[in-house]
Amino acid sequence: MVRDFHIGKETDIGYYVSLITSSFAISQLASALPIGMLSDRIGRRPVVLLGLAVGIISILSFGLSKTYTWAICTKILSGLLDNNIAVLKSMVSELSMGYSETQRARAFSMLQVVFGLGGIVGASLGGYLSDPVRKYPGVFGRGGPITDFLTEFPYFLPCFVAAIIALIGWIAGFLFLEETLVRKKVGHTGQDEEQESLLNNNNNEESEDYQTFGSDDSNNKKKQPSFATLHDVLTPAVIAVCVTYGLAAYQNVFYDELFPTWSATDRETGGLGLNSNEIGTALSFAGMVTLFVQFFMYHRLTGWLGTVRLFRASLLLSIFVFGFQGCVRYLYTGNEDSKWLLWTGLLMSIGLKTLCQTVAMTGSIILVNNAAPRVDALGAINAFSQCCSSAMRALGPASSGFIYSSTIAAVGLPFVIRAHLSWVILSCVAMVTFIVSMQLNPSKYISKRND
Repeated sequence: MVRDFHIGKETDIGYYVSLITSSFAISQLASALPIGMLSDRIGRRPVVLLGLAVGIISILSFGLSKTYTWAICTKILSGLLDNNIAVLKSMVSELSMGYSETQRARAFSMLQVVFGLGGIVGASLGGYLSDPVRKYPGVFGRGGPITDFLTEFPYFLPCFVAAIIALIGWIAGFLFLEETLVRKKVGHTGQDEEQESLLNNNNNEESEDYQTFGSDDSNNKKKQPSFATLHDVLTPAVIAVCVTYGLAAYQNVFYDELFPTWSATDRETGGLGLNSNEIGTALSFAGMVTLFVQFFMYHRLTGWLGTVRLFRASLLLSIFVFGFQGCVRYLYTGNEDSKWLLWTGLLMSIGLKTLCQTVAMTGSIILVNNAAPRVDALGAINAFSQCCSSAMRALGPASSGFIYSSTIAAVGLPFVIRAHLSWVILSCVAMVTFIVSMQLNPSKYISKRND
């Protein structure tokens, strides 16, 4: 699409594409906290519906882009207003409140599953439906107004289908989505004005202001401010787990950026020498492991070890997985007969890495929500954690590429060091993340019950 805008040389396309991606990410970073805090004030449901509506408009506008400026403006609009990730995490937390730790883990796992499936479907739509007149002339190349329109706007069709999916989501949300934010106020007449939540249909306890997580009567009797401020909600426990979440996100995106580059690098330079199809197969395997862990394993492991211990165990195992990842190359000598050994070792390492990082990221989200000091602040807290994660995800690709390029080009170092140094650095990052996680006080991250 950017190539068709004819705004620069072929070698500059990557730069312009990255600007579109970065503009969306920076817009999300800027709007996360305001939108999260807005959802704490007016409720989750209206914010989610507004975001979906803006998403429909922005994706249709993006498909109608004829200039680079128009395309980047639509992405900025989408990033600013269609920023529901933190709000949806808050809703899942509120819906699962009062359930067991295992059930709560199951709920957050499903959030990650549908997010991953959405990414797979979205990527497929973009790949298969763009430029349909050229790809499917028997269907869209028969002439007439549709052919003329899709010829002029070759990237509109995938955006249109995505908008239809989003519209179905908006209609379903408008008809069936119920508010999950619990708000109880004392009116001037002394009677309670309640906004009921799905979580408290059978809860008849009353409080003077916003409902808190716990059932401690002494806490409920303390009147809280009408709305939580950042100073109220960013407690040391919240900040500590958000920092850990950011570090976990950094090492995750560092790996995701490093692995394809390292896999494609020639063996003589320190990589595996795989082609694009083989790299795609490896990444597809990682996606399948992610879905398997989220569907069948995470909640069971949580019931066995508990959220905090499982989180720390995944970070500890990551240190060794990253450290030994580079050694997989020694399983392949260049002889095709030994390539099965390479694939065995590669898939095992990818599987372990995916297990660790899936557990770490899902566990981080749960711990962030468990650390919230009051229920009406979940939007702000999840938004703050999203900011920490987004900042690290922005830093990860640039630093990963710089470190790998620098180490491979450092001909003054012995080859065995150059070939492994990037993985060793990533392992050190994982070690720092694990050390930080050990400073978390488990008593601060226990899910509060409403029963």
